[in-house]
Amino acid sequence: MSAQPSGTQNNLPVLSIALGLAAGVFILDLMTPRGMAPQMLYAVALLVSVWSYNQRIVKLLAWLCTVLTVAGFMIGWGDPSETSVFNRVVSVSLIWLTAVLALLYMRTEERLRLREQRPGPVAQREPGIGPLPHGLRRQDVEHGKPVDPIGMVERHAIG
Repeated sequence: MSAQPSGTQNNLPVLSIALGLAAGVFILDLMTPRGMAPQMLYAVALLVSVWSYNQRIVKLLAWLCTVLTVAGFMIGWGDPSETSVFNRVVSVSLIWLTAVLALLYMRTEERLRLREQRPGPVAQREPGIGPLPHGLRRQDVEHGKPVDPIGMVERHAIG
C-alpha cells in the first residue's frame, strides 16, 4: 500500500464497505445466540478502513464497532452467561488492538512517505555504486572495512 492523500471523495467507497461489513456483522450477531462470537469479525471492518488512510475514520469505526458489540449483547437472544460476557470483552479488546495497530501502520507509512520526499543522504549517493556484499549497509562500512552492526568489534574484509 502506498500513502495517498485523504479526501472525502476518496474515502467514500472504503467507508461504505467498512460500514456495510459492520452492519452485516451486527445483523449476524443479533441472529446468533449470545454464547457465539461473530462480533470478532468487526476487526475485518477495521482492517478495510485502513485503505481510507484517514485516522479519524479508523477511530470512529472502532468506537462504532464497540457500541455495536455492547448493543448486540443487550439486544441479543439467549442466556447471558460468563462465556458470552468473556466473548464480548475479548471482542472489544480485539477491536481496539486492531485499531491501534492500524493507526500505528498508518503513522509509520506517513513517516516513510515524508522521508522519501525529503532529500537526504540517499539522494546524494554516488551513481554506479552497487550493493555491498554480505548484507552490509553503507553506514556499516568505515574506510573500506566492515564494522560490527552493534559497533563492538571491527572486522577486516577478506579479499
